[in-house]
Order: sequence, then structure tokens, then C-alpha cells
Amino acid sequence: MDEVCVTALADAHLERARAAAVRFDVPLACVDYRDMLDSVDALVLALPHHLHAPIGEAVLRAGKHALIEKPLAN
Repeated sequence: MDEVCVTALADAHLERARAAAVRFDVPLACVDYRDMLDSVDALVLALPHHLHAPIGEAVLRAGKHALIEKPLAN
């Protein structure tokens, strides 16, 4: 989509995040999603189900849009 620019990636394994960032020309790679909140307008939460609710709530409280995989939570 021309209107979308991926600006950050987070992964539990920093080297995996960095490798994906290099592969897809993304400027920021981190382990903690909170490190990217000032750099993004929205996040896609592709997480284990038990993390959907707590991280989704934190992202929304930070004033960001969130696309969350289903099921939304356990």
C-alpha cells in the first residue's frame, strides 16, 4: 500500500528483528514494542494469544491504532 510505511519491527530476539529490518529496509528494530511507540502511528500485533490483551491495551492507552490477530485473547 502506498499509504503505509513500515518504520519499526519488534521481536523477542533482537538479531531476528535486525535481520528482518535489513531485509525489508525498515529503519528501527527492537525487542520491546514500547521502544517504538514514539516512532509509529499504528502497530500490528502478531503475538501469542496470551499477550493480545495486555499489549493491545498498552498500545491503545498510548494513543496508537492496533491491528490484533484473532483470537483477540484467551
